[in-house]
Amino acid sequence: MERNESPRWMQDKHFNEVLFCEDFLAEYPMVCVGGSFFTLEGRVADEESIRKQIYGCFARISPAARPAAPPVC
Repeated sequence: MERNESPRWMQDKHFNEVLFCEDFLAEYPMVCVGGSFFTLEGRVADEESIRKQIYGCFARISPAARPAAPPVC
């Protein structure tokens, strides 16, 4: 994706959570079991890394296409 091109989950400055989750999980496969996240490598001990990956998705899109505020995690 080019920086000027909006991802499919950004639709006219509106955030489509379902499409974002589909794309995010396609890039970073994981599941949540009993309130804990698990990747192919095992349990995610530091959930802050997931939060950084999510916010990183917003940093890669054009500022003009971003919503007023990223979603609250």
